[in-house]
Amino acid sequence: SMLLNTAGYPGDKPSGTLWYTSGRTTSMTSRTLQSQMDTFRGQSGSPVWRLDNNSRYAVAIHSAELSLGNQHLRINSEVLNRISSWRNQ
Repeated sequence: SMLLNTAGYPGDKPSGTLWYTSGRTTSMTSRTLQSQMDTFRGQSGSPVWRLDNNSRYAVAIHSAELSLGNQHLRINSEVLNRISSWRNQ
């Protein structure tokens, strides 16, 4: 039940406007987190973070809006290495 946050550009809001939402995790696997955050198509790729002592820590990448909750790809070592390799290109 970790509190998560995300911000992005959902397709159901005025074009070019940034929207923020938060919600608790509902389930977790080694590769994904699920939450009840209010997101919409177009927001995929948005960062998902948690706050700890007023510091933000990216923990996942928003990937899908599902009927039972939203799915987020966890930032594990494999994902972090992939992001790092893209950054270095």
